Amino acid sequence: MWVLVLAMAGIIFGFSCQEAPQSGELSTELAESILEKIPVFAKQPVEVKEKITFVAQEVLRSLAHFGLFFLLGLLLFLLICSYRVTHPMLLAIGICLLYALSDELHQGLFTAGRAFQWIDLGKDGLGSLAGIGLAWGMTGPKARKKRETENRMI
Repeated sequence: MWVLVLAMAGIIFGFSCQEAPQSGELSTELAESILEKIPVFAKQPVEVKEKITFVAQEVLRSLAHFGLFFLLGLLLFLLICSYRVTHPMLLAIGICLLYALSDELHQGLFTAGRAFQWIDLGKDGLGSLAGIGLAWGMTGPKARKKRETENRMI
C-alpha cells in the first residue's frame, strides 16, 4: 500500500513540476483529442471550437485536481487503517491537506509560469475528502458490522 500512496504523491508532484506552457499544452491536447470525437464539434467555426476547447480544458484540469487527490485520499486512508491509529480519518485528511498546500506552494514558488491558486487547493481538498469518505464507507464501523453479520450467516 505504501508503494501506491507514494506513487500517487509522485504523480501529483510530477504534474506540479510542469511549467505553464507544458501543462497548458497537455490539457489542450487532451481536450482537443476528446472533442474531435464528437461529430457536432467538427462542424463548428474555429472561434467556437476555441471557446469550447478552453472550457473543456478547464473542466479537465479541475477533474485532474479532484481525481488525483481523490485517489491519494482513498489510498492514504486505507494505508493508515492498516495500522492501529486512533483517528485514521483525521490523520488522512490532515496529511492530504498538507500535501495539497505544499503542492500549491511548490507551484507558486518553484515552477515557472505557475501560481498558488486557492481554488486548486479547494479542488484538491474536496477530492481528498471524497476519497477518504469513500474508503471510510467501505471500511468504517457500519461496513465492518455488515460484513461480520454476513459472515455469521454463511
